[in-house]
Formats: sequence, structure tokens, C-alpha cells
Amino acid sequence: MLYQFTGQPYPASRLIFDPSGNMYGVTFFGGLYNEGVAYELSPQNGGWTENDIYTFNPNLGLGVSLPNGPLVLDQAGNVYGTAYCNEIDGCYGSVWQLQPSQSGWSFNSIFEFNGSDGYELTGLASDASGNLYGFTDGQTGNSSSTAYELSPSNGSWTYNLVYDLGFENNFSVPSMDSAGNLYGSNIISGYGTLFKLTRSGNTWTYSVLHQFSNGDGAFPTGYVVSDKNGNLYGTTVKGGAYGYGVIWEITP
Repeated sequence: MLYQFTGQPYPASRLIFDPSGNMYGVTFFGGLYNEGVAYELSPQNGGWTENDIYTFNPNLGLGVSLPNGPLVLDQAGNVYGTAYCNEIDGCYGSVWQLQPSQSGWSFNSIFEFNGSDGYELTGLASDASGNLYGFTDGQTGNSSSTAYELSPSNGSWTYNLVYDLGFENNFSVPSMDSAGNLYGSNIISGYGTLFKLTRSGNTWTYSVLHQFSNGDGAFPTGYVVSDKNGNLYGTTVKGGAYGYGVIWEITP
């Protein structure tokens, strides 16, 4: 056991490592205001030391609260994540940044969703240029879900709609392969769908990679990961021969 949380903080993201071996994550609840914290776990004397690097507060500052994962770490050591609530428009969601310095961590809300461009964010992925990508569970104009991109430019961030995903929800966290293609899944359409968004210039093409049928798995969840040969791997929470889920592979 590396670290045991107390109370009901509800760890809400997978852990990410920095080059020094420190780990970062968030909790959905907990902290001084019970609205979540971003924390660091540092190796020390054969064990691990936990440090809350930011306490989310819906009433003060930027008002961002209820963070969820996964997180992204850039080459400068900045940590990025999503949260359910923001200051401007309530609980439509926010993408945030924590910047390290010698005096601590500085918090910035880099994009606030307003409902018309989506809500209920599911975490982030990033590419080699530092662009951030994510999914929402609704509702672009026609109350549908979206895939979006946030691009850094001159100290600010620009929102771009990657793809209107239609009237589906319960999306997985996004993942990206080395070629810059996005992958994800949802668990509303039948027993779940695995999809791919392929980029060509400024255009993205949506394709269904697999429709689960219960016998081969049901309700995909978590990451889609890829290896150097382009094979994809993931899990479902139900289905399969015994009904308790499967680990699956899709080959190109």
C-alpha cells in the first residue's frame, strides 16, 4: 500500500508520473471544502509523502470544483485536468491548469463550458504539440455530445470542436495514439461502442471500430491503449463467457 486516504475523498483519476518519480492525481470530494483536491505523492525514505497541491473551492477564487480525471502533464511540469463545476456557468465543466513554482502551485481555469458547447467532461488526452483533447456528454446545439480540442496560443487557449458525437453519452476517457488519432467508447448504444476519430489536417473522420454484443463483452470502460503495432486493448465491466467482463484486443 502506497497511501491510504481517510474520510470520503473518492480518488477520481489514474495517477500520472513526472520525470522525478512524483505522482499526481485528484479526488472528487475531500479537502477543506469537500469539493476535491489535486495531490502529489512523492517518494521519500522508502515510502510516499502526500501533499495537497490545490484545494478546490466553489465559493472563492475561480470557483472550480469536483475535479475528475485523467490528468495530463506537459513538458514544463504543468498539470491539466477537468472538473464538473465552474464559476461562470455553474456545473457545465471546466478545464484547468496547475503551474509549479518555487513558492507553490498556481491555479488557472483555462476554459469554461456553458452547456451549448458541452458539459460533464470525462478527462483529457494531449498530443506532442501540447493541445488538449476531451469528450463531453452533451450538448452542442442539438443536445449531443462532443469531442473537443483546446490549443495554446499566446498565453491563452482556443476551443475547437473536433466532432459532434450525436445523442450518445456515458463516454470513456479519451486516449490518443502516436499518430494523433483519438479513441473512445460509450455504453449507451446497445452493449457499447468503440470508436476512432482520425485526423487529416483540420478534418476529423469518425468510424466505429467495434460494436459489443455481450458475448464478447459489454459496457466498455477505462482507457483504450495501443501498442507500437497499432493493436488496441481495453476492458468491459460486464459480458463475456461468465458475465463479469473481458479484456479485449482489436488488431488493425
